[in-house]
Amino acid sequence: DIIKLSLSDIVLTPTIDGIRLIFLLSIYLSSIKVRESGWILMELACRQSMSLGLHRSLIINKFGPEKSQEMKRMIWSLIKAESTLCSSLGRPSALPLDEIDAELPSNDDVHDELFKVFYNQTCNLTKIIFVIMENKRKTQKEPLSLVNIEKTLIAQKKLETFWSNLPESWKDYKSLPVRISKPML
Repeated sequence: DIIKLSLSDIVLTPTIDGIRLIFLLSIYLSSIKVRESGWILMELACRQSMSLGLHRSLIINKFGPEKSQEMKRMIWSLIKAESTLCSSLGRPSALPLDEIDAELPSNDDVHDELFKVFYNQTCNLTKIIFVIMENKRKTQKEPLSLVNIEKTLIAQKKLETFWSNLPESWKDYKSLPVRISKPML
């Protein structure tokens, strides 16, 4: 009941805390197989973050170093989760990649070096996923045109480059025990 009472204020007024709440509620709903509602809330969180300008470096960098790192971490977590949800549901993204110029967070406060590498690699993979989703959206009318085949080959090359830049220990992911910061590729 408390969530129902305060949700209207959170939905109508974009704030950092409101975006976090909507984002976490979206992840929760997606995890309990209520993916449609989770997707709707994820898109709302994306739209609100864009209305606050969290996707723009110029706005984020106006804040102090700690707050700007926090905002970068929040927007990139939102970008990664949204792209995963959109690609699994076959839906378009609410975040246009060409408008996002927020830098990756430095994660200087994180002491686990493996996590830093993992975080940066997942962000790089998210950028590739965005390109693939955008190509899919644009190529539905003429999927076998030369331009679309070229875009597909470029995306494939990006994936191959991504794979070749991964640490060798991550590539044999089936034989090693899964750790919390080890990607499942």
